[in-house]
Amino acid sequence: MAKDEFGKFRMKSKFILEARYEPLLQAFDRRGKILETLHPLFKMKMEHWRTENVAVHLADDFKTPSKQITVDHLRSLFIYEDPGSLEEFNNDAERFLKKVHEVFPEGLNNIKRLGVRFISVFELPN
Repeated sequence: MAKDEFGKFRMKSKFILEARYEPLLQAFDRRGKILETLHPLFKMKMEHWRTENVAVHLADDFKTPSKQITVDHLRSLFIYEDPGSLEEFNNDAERFLKKVHEVFPEGLNNIKRLGVRFISVFELPN
């Protein structure tokens, strides 16, 4: 793995994977299936969950989350703030996408946008 030249200056980081897709009408009926599929896989990192309208949310803490997942009828989000490593984020994000595809095999063939954002806050020396 390449050396992180800016690691000693990085104060915070946030990695976000987002998939946007055509409306999944099945999402209204599969909230339980989403929880059954994702929660056991990520329970050690995100023990809390809740549903809201059509969305399913998992998080380590809902007041100040550092790890969170959201799946709804228009998009899926996977967010890690200050992850242990880029490899941890990559591995978990890949498992997340595979499991979401298991829940919606017929719907995720119409992905409109798939992206990853890396956000870092640096403190530079004087």
